[in-house]
This record gives sequence, C-alpha cells and structure tokens, in this order.
Amino acid sequence: MAKKKNLRNQLRRELYRQRKDGDGRSRHADKQPNKGKPIYDKIYSDLSLKTHLSRIEQFSKWAKVEHPGIKNLNQITRDIAGEYLQQQVANGKSPYTVSADMLAINRVMMGSSNWDKAIQKSEYSLPKRSFGALQNNHGKAYRTPEQQQRDEKMRDRYREVLTYGQAFGLRRSELVPSDSRQTVSGTNSLYERDNKLYHVTTGKGGRLRAIECLRTHEQAIRDTYGQYIKSMPDYLTKESYTKQDTQRFRENWRQGERFFDSLSRSLRIHVECRQYYAMHKLEEIQRDELFSRGQERSLTINGVSLSQSEADYISHQLGHGKERWDVLNRYIGR
Repeated sequence: MAKKKNLRNQLRRELYRQRKDGDGRSRHADKQPNKGKPIYDKIYSDLSLKTHLSRIEQFSKWAKVEHPGIKNLNQITRDIAGEYLQQQVANGKSPYTVSADMLAINRVMMGSSNWDKAIQKSEYSLPKRSFGALQNNHGKAYRTPEQQQRDEKMRDRYREVLTYGQAFGLRRSELVPSDSRQTVSGTNSLYERDNKLYHVTTGKGGRLRAIECLRTHEQAIRDTYGQYIKSMPDYLTKESYTKQDTQRFRENWRQGERFFDSLSRSLRIHVECRQYYAMHKLEEIQRDELFSRGQERSLTINGVSLSQSEADYISHQLGHGKERWDVLNRYIGR
C-alpha cells in the first residue's frame, strides 16, 4: 500500500496542480462566468505560484509543531488556520505578509474543496493590508521621515520609468519584465487617436486595453518617446476586444524593443503610479465634465464623490472590469 504524502507535500501538490490548470488560461476570462468572484482553483503565473509556495511552507512548519496530529488537508479547520494567522500578527508580521498567508491557505483549502467558504480577516480580527505600513489618525497611509527620504531617493533614481508609469497608471508588471505573457512598455506600446495619446498593453490576466495618458504628462512622453508614437489601428479603437485582437497586438509588440529593463522593488508602484494616475485622471475628467451626472448613481470612496460612469472609467483605465468599484478604495482618496 502506497504511503500517504505528508501534510507539507499535500499543501504544495495542491498549489502545483492549480498552476498546471491555470497555465495558458486568462484569469479575466475565467472570472466572467464567476461574476468577478475570487478564483481559488487555478494559479495563472509562476510568480504567484512562488509566492504561495513560500507562504504555505511557513504554515506547514507551524502546523507540524503546533498541531502534529494533522496528517491530511481535510483535518485543517478554519479555526486552526485562524489561529496561525493570529499568531503571525502577534509575532509582528506585517499586514501584507498576513494577507499573503491567508490567501495561500484559502487557495489550498478552497481549491481542494475542503472548505466551502474562504476565511475573512474580520472573523479573526486580522489587520487590514495597507500600502503605507502605518496609518495616521485619519486612516491615511503614513510614511516615517526615514521612509520618505528613501522614497525620494528612489524617485530620483528611477525618474524616467516613474514618469512613464504615472502617465498611464501602469502596474510594475506592465512596466518591466516579470511574466512572459505581459507586454511591457516598449517601442510598440504608444498610439495616438483624435489628438490623444494612449499606451496599449495586455496586462494582468492578459486583458488588452488602451490607456489614455494624463494630460499633465503628455508633453513629457511625447518629448521622450515621440518617435515611437503611431496612429492607432482600427482594431484597437473598439469598446471591447476579441482574442484575435489580443493576439494581433502581442505579435506586433514582439517586433519592438522594451523601454525599461528593471525597477527596484523598493519603489511602491501601486502608490507612485497607480494611485497617482487614478486621482489625477479623476480630477481631469471631472474638470472637463467628461460624463454628465444627471440622474446617475453617485458614489463616495474614501471621502471622494464620483459618478458611476466616472468610477467605471477609472476602473477600466486601471485594468479592472466594469462595476469593480470595490477596488477603487485602494486608489481614490489615498
């Protein structure tokens, strides 16, 4: 009779299975029939697999010491996982690390069908993840003077790539290489239509999108990269794109060259580029009255008022689906 795998191997084997099932698939496409809900049974990139393996390794070591009687996945209860996460907090782990731990555990237990409901932070009084490490009295992200000095040095060092990322609100993976499926910024990324400048990419989930440049950054982009700006082809002017459109763009992109090769992990792209773009683009479209509010639903996100159409526009520019207003609290009013 074959010997059963130990708990560590069972945890790891489930993650490798999910990576195999997610290979070559689009997370965005898989989310459509799932109505945007989290997908726990597939992993779409090697980088995500590496992160989950690292966090689940720590959990398996803890379980071996604290709960040696656990031999199989189906013996891991939500309360045992909650105990581990609370201990991580007590040990001084950052909200970011605790969030990564929780995601890895949820992925294994939900993906293996041992749980029918994922753990939520509120169930175990876990801290919310913050991109600013500390919070001031108003709940805003706060940086110590030392951190602010380091931030400023990093801005100076990576001024060129940072300016480009701010201009279009790009993710790190849309600026510099991290995944072979990403079309990072390069000589076949910039297009012009109706006197407006766009960056085109297939970012997270392989979703093709054309991002409108911030008006405040447009001249700087034209001055530096003007020789690479092309007239936007008809297939990129549509409201939605087909798989053939995405493939066509990727084939064209591969014939060009990248603008940037590397970017320090110390530079907080979510804050420096994504949040920056969201707030400045919202100010721009509201100043121009791009959308008429009329009887439209009004939203308030972190104290900032915006219409449903404005929220949809910003969400789309950032690479999220329509009506993904829940994600905007990470960008607006920060």
